[in-house]
Amino acid sequence: MYTTSRFKAEWQRRHNPAMDLSGDVDFYYDVYRRLHRIAGRGAGLMRDGVLIDLLMYIENNATVSLDPQYEMMYRSIGDLVGHWCKALGAYGKDGSAIYSCVAEAVAAAPAEGSLRRWIKESVLSGDFRRLEDMAIFFVRKDSALRLLFHNLGFSEKRYMELAGSERASALRMYWSDMAFNWLDKKGLSILRRLAGRFRRAECENEVAGNLLTVGAEQLNVYLPRERNGGRTLALVNRDGRVFNDVMFSAPLPKGYEGRCFIGLLAAYLGHTYVIGSGAWCDRDVFASWNSGMLWQKIDSVAKENATNTVLTMPFGKKESLSDGLPKTPQSPEDAYCSDLGIYIDEPNVLDFLDWLKPAERSFCSNKTI
Repeated sequence: MYTTSRFKAEWQRRHNPAMDLSGDVDFYYDVYRRLHRIAGRGAGLMRDGVLIDLLMYIENNATVSLDPQYEMMYRSIGDLVGHWCKALGAYGKDGSAIYSCVAEAVAAAPAEGSLRRWIKESVLSGDFRRLEDMAIFFVRKDSALRLLFHNLGFSEKRYMELAGSERASALRMYWSDMAFNWLDKKGLSILRRLAGRFRRAECENEVAGNLLTVGAEQLNVYLPRERNGGRTLALVNRDGRVFNDVMFSAPLPKGYEGRCFIGLLAAYLGHTYVIGSGAWCDRDVFASWNSGMLWQKIDSVAKENATNTVLTMPFGKKESLSDGLPKTPQSPEDAYCSDLGIYIDEPNVLDFLDWLKPAERSFCSNKTI
């Protein structure tokens, strides 16, 4: 079991370094000790990392409730608490005790916790780099999204090629791409989902409003136009779209006027920013670049992988990831049910319970003894 100091260090490592976790770290350490005692009762596997995953889920559920939305939306995630119970080897009474502990912790956790406060501060600062750090946190650290992204990393190779040997820059661009451009099966980005969690409180409407101004462009190629200040340029893509006053995070290189820029752009509060560092290339690349073909190839590889990934549903049915999980049902009734985590192609437990009622089993009532 982690000591208090060891737990605080690990809890901070699982969050953004800029987050102040002092307000509720003692609460989560207490929950950790309870979970540790339960998991240690049986013959299961004692994994502190899994317990931290459970705590991250509790924190998310209590403060922004983002994970439960994806949990119900995607069967590839399924029952997250059950997923970690299985990883711990906690079944039967021990598994039930973990479920109860998680439910109690979610109810008792500070609603205005460190995570929610940090999100609000990052958004209300108006600083795009703080917003970017916050968005990347969910891609890298969120328990549900890390399970969901297991087959979505095929664009990572492209960023590695762009960044060359600068692995940190490549990963930053990849994470930012997922944070700003990935859309769930309802067509919403992570930040737009997050905005919905702040709309409900009138005092937090400004947070939601700021998040709703975010827009992003996928990886593309641009030619530089006039310069406006040290790190601000007008850019134009191959379709002729002009992006004025684009703010770069790094100084512009010498001779940039004769080169083209490959990178990700995002709009926030009326301004346009380069996400990550991007790459400056020979001008010839601009003429040969085909963004549509690039993403079509990446998508096809991801789809092939999803087709070959077989998952077992809770009732034993086997389905490929691409066939059954990410798509939205066509019928409004089916779509409503899938939003609640109910799928019509799975057995209905309530129907089974009805079947067990003696009054409704005619073959039993007509039986002669």
